[in-house]
Order: sequence, then structure tokens, then C-alpha cells
Amino acid sequence: MSPLSLRRLLCLTVEVVVAALLQGLPRDLLWLPLPWEGRPAFLALVVLDSSLRDGPVAGACTGFLTGWWTDLAAGNLLGAGAGAWLLAGYGVGLLGTYLFRERWEVPAVLVPAGTLAGATLELLFGSIWHAGPALPGLWLQTVMPAVLYNSFLSVLIYGLMHRWFWRPRPVVYRLGERAHGR
Repeated sequence: MSPLSLRRLLCLTVEVVVAALLQGLPRDLLWLPLPWEGRPAFLALVVLDSSLRDGPVAGACTGFLTGWWTDLAAGNLLGAGAGAWLLAGYGVGLLGTYLFRERWEVPAVLVPAGTLAGATLELLFGSIWHAGPALPGLWLQTVMPAVLYNSFLSVLIYGLMHRWFWRPRPVVYRLGERAHGR
């Protein structure tokens, strides 16, 4: 994988800061008064956007750093968020290398699937390390609304970032070449 350009690193830093600020806002300030507790997982959108655009290693690094930030915000030094979003970012980035990422259907499917996987892993890892409320109720109240919100936001976010950072990609599958085409 080629190193990320300075322009992409600056934009990724701005994305993470804006997502962290939006994620930290009180629920009543930004969202409609809905009966469930969920909200969009903005940091998950940044992780999955980075993994789709820049590959599995960049997705894993971004996932680890944003997961670590959520762990620090929750009062843990290193915990469930870092491991869960590292795995989700790497997995979505790996799937994205084998799919035609320029189509809008790919982020519309992979971002909700990655949000579901990452948030579920974070919930499972967190329940292993800390005793807390029952998993099924917490899963329905927080994970599923985040998946629904992110499925709508993914097409918008990926479309905007794709227009800004679009670059032609080489053909991935040719006999005798490396699998990733880079």
C-alpha cells in the first residue's frame, strides 16, 4: 500500500475531529426526539470510509485510533473500542479491495455491515471486560439505530469524499500479478 498523501492525512484528521465532536454532542441537541437511545456512529463512518478508500491497513490504523479515543472518553486506557474498530476497519478494507469501490452500492452495503460488526464486537468485548446491562436490550437500543443512521449517511459521506479524493484505480485481477493491483 502506498503511503497516504499529506492532503488525505489532513482531511482524515479533520474528519476524526469533527466526528468526535459530533459524537460527543448531547442527544437532544442534534437529533430528533425518537424513542430509542441510538445515534449515528460518526467515528465508525470515518473508520469505514478510510478503510474503503485507503485499504485495510489504513482502516485498521484509523479504527484503532478512533476506538482508543472512545475508550479514553469512557475512562478506560485501552479496551473494547480499539480492538473492535481495528477488526472492523481491517475487515471492511479487505473486502473493499476485492470489490469495485467506485459503485455507490458498495459503501451502502459495507458501511452498515461494518458498523454492525464493529459495534457488536465493541459491545461483546465490553461485556467480557466489564459487567453491565443485558446485551440484547443494549444491542437493540444502541447498535441497530446506529446501523440504520449510518446506512443513510454512508452514501452521502462516501460520495462527497469520493469526489474529493477520486483517483483511477488499476485493474485488480490480472493473471500473474499481485492480488491488490498496487
